[in-house]
Amino acid sequence: MQIEPLVPVWIIATAGIALMMLFGWLEWKRNTKFLPARLTAAMVMVLSVLLYLLQPAVQRERTTSGVMVLTQNYQIAQADSVRAKHPDFRFLVMPGAAPYSNGQQLISASEVLNYKDEIRIIAGDGLPAWALPKSGFRFLGGIKQAGIVNLNIPDKIYANRKTTLTGLWNGAATTLMLEGPGGTLDSIRLVAGTNPFALSFTPQQTGKFLFSLKASATKLEEVLPLEVLPMRSLQILMFQSYPSAETRYMKNFLIEQGHGVAIRTQISKTSYRTEFGNLTSINLNRITSELLKEFDLVILANETALTKNDQMVLEKATRSGLGLLWLCSAEELQNPMFGFKVSLVAADTAHLQVEEKEIVLPAVPANINPDITVHANARRTLSGYNFSGVGKIGVQLLQETYTQQATAEAEIYSALWTPLLEALARPVSRATKVIVKNDFPIYLHEPIEIEVISSQAMPELVIDSIALPLREDLVIDNYWSTSFWATQPGWHTVTATVDSVSTNFYVHKHSAWQGVKSSVLQTRNRANQSADNTKQETFVVEQKRISPLWFFILFLLSAGFLWLAPKL
Repeated sequence: MQIEPLVPVWIIATAGIALMMLFGWLEWKRNTKFLPARLTAAMVMVLSVLLYLLQPAVQRERTTSGVMVLTQNYQIAQADSVRAKHPDFRFLVMPGAAPYSNGQQLISASEVLNYKDEIRIIAGDGLPAWALPKSGFRFLGGIKQAGIVNLNIPDKIYANRKTTLTGLWNGAATTLMLEGPGGTLDSIRLVAGTNPFALSFTPQQTGKFLFSLKASATKLEEVLPLEVLPMRSLQILMFQSYPSAETRYMKNFLIEQGHGVAIRTQISKTSYRTEFGNLTSINLNRITSELLKEFDLVILANETALTKNDQMVLEKATRSGLGLLWLCSAEELQNPMFGFKVSLVAADTAHLQVEEKEIVLPAVPANINPDITVHANARRTLSGYNFSGVGKIGVQLLQETYTQQATAEAEIYSALWTPLLEALARPVSRATKVIVKNDFPIYLHEPIEIEVISSQAMPELVIDSIALPLREDLVIDNYWSTSFWATQPGWHTVTATVDSVSTNFYVHKHSAWQGVKSSVLQTRNRANQSADNTKQETFVVEQKRISPLWFFILFLLSAGFLWLAPKL
C-alpha cells in the first residue's frame, strides 16, 4: 500500500494523535454507558479523517497482452489490422481522435499514463513527449495534414534586422501571407502539393507581437507570436597596420548599428592613430588585460603586427570570455596564429549563397577546420571559430565584402558579418538562465518543461505571479527543473526573482497549428520507437486509490453512534 498525502505526513500524524487524545478524554469524562464502544467509535471517526488526508492506494499485479493507443489522424485500416493480429489488445482512443469500435475513449490525455508500461503500438500523430513510453513500442504514422506542416522560427529576432521564416506547405495551390500589426509584410504563391516557403520581414520595434500566417486556399489563419528583442550593443576594438576600404566600411557599419568602436592604426613602429565611434577616447597604445576587459570583441585586420607578449595577452583574455576575430591574409597563413588548422587551396574567390542570392567574393586561398563553421560553400569553410576557454577565436577568409555595401546590398553585407561578430562577442554574464524546453507550438493543459541554470544556492522562479517549486538535479550542479500547466492562452512570463531574468512564451489553444503539431509529434514518435516490441504478455503493477466514499461512510457511522449512544 502507498499513500499520496494531501498535506505533509507529520502534520497528519500530529493532528491525529491530538484529536484521538481529545475525543478519548471527552468520552472518558462523560458518565454514560458503552464506554469501550464509544472510545472505539471516536478512534474510528478520527482515523477516517486521517485516511482521507493520507489518500492510501492499494497495489495489485495483473497481466496484460498490450495496448494500442489511437491518436488524432490515425488510420482505421491500421487499427483493424492490429486487432486482427492481436485480438487481445486493449485499444485506447485519445481525446480528439475519431472513435473506434470497442475502443476505450479517454476523457483526459493524462489518463494514458496509467497504461504507459503496457503500450505496444501508437497510431496517428502520436503521443507528446511526457506520455511516451521509454521503449518497446511501434509507431504507425497517421494521415498527413493539409496546411502548414512545418515552421522554422529563429531562436532570437532583433529589431531592424531582417528575419526569415521558413516552412513547408501541404495542400492545394495557395497564396501564403505573413501579416503583422501594420498589415501584410510578405507573401508567396505556392502550387499544389508539398512545397517549401520562405517569408521575410524587418521588425522596427521591440516587444511581444501577434503576427499571423494566412492561406488563401483554405482561409486558414494561424496566430504567430513573436518576441522582438533589442540589438545588443557591443564594445569592439580593432587593430590594423594600415587602413583599408574593408575596415572603413566595417567601422561605419558597426557605428550605424549602435556598437561602440575603437580603432588603432599603426603609423610607425611606436606611433598610432586612433578613432572612436559611440565611445569616449581612451589610450590604446599598449595591449593590456585591463584594456581588453573594457571590450567584448577584438578584430585584428590588415596584417596587424603583434609582439609575442601581445599575442599572449590576447589569448589569455579570450580564455576569460573575450571574442577575437582575425581577418587574415594569405601571407599570414604561412605561419597561422591561434592554433588554426589551415590548408592552402588554389582558388582565390568563393561562391556562396547569402540571403537567397548567389554571390562571388575574393577569398584567402585557404581552407580552415574550425570547431564551429559560420559561412561555407561546397568546397571549403570561409568563416568560423574555435573555442578558447570561455571565449572564442574566429577567422574570416572572405575579402572585399565592402563591395556589397557599396552596391546597395546592405542585407547581404550584414548577413556576412553580423552572425560571426555576435557569435564571437563576449558572453553576457548572468547569475541565472531560464529555458523553456517545449517545441513550438505550446498548448493549454499540457506540461511546460522549464530548466534553470543558476549560480544561486536557492533560485526562485515565478510564472504569472505564481511561485514554482524547483527540483535540483542529483548529478549536475546548479541545474534545476520544474513543470507548469497553463490554463489560459496568450503570453506568459517566467521570471527568476533574484536577478529578474525573464523568459516569455506563448500558449495556444488546442485548435491552433494542427499541421505543425502533427508533423512534430510524428517525427518524435518515429524517432523514439523501438525495434523490440515483441513482448506479448507483461506483468503490470498498478495502484488503485481507495475511494474516499468508504472513509465518509466510516465517519458517518462512528459519529452517528457517538451522537446516539447517550440516548440509549
